[in-house]
Amino acid sequence: MTNRNMEALGDFVNRMFNIEDEFNSAKAERDDLVKDLKAEIKSRKDETGVDAKEVQRLVKIKLDEAGQREAQQILAGDLDTYDCLFGASSEIVDDDEV
Repeated sequence: MTNRNMEALGDFVNRMFNIEDEFNSAKAERDDLVKDLKAEIKSRKDETGVDAKEVQRLVKIKLDEAGQREAQQILAGDLDTYDCLFGASSEIVDDDEV
């Protein structure tokens, strides 16, 4: 490997390391925040009637819906691109229409 390639490799390794390190730090912070919130929910259960597991289930549903919306937006963009290229997505039948 040339000196230039080694420098590029070192740069990429350092950048990837920094990304992973920041991600792990953010994940640890997120985990701490979630743990604190669960403790708060548990401590206030008598007052609010809210259960931490119920909150987690509802958040999962909310995240799933957001992911589905994003996937639909991506698909719509892909269909727009297909229309631009081939002008035929209107001929594609949606599964919901069958």
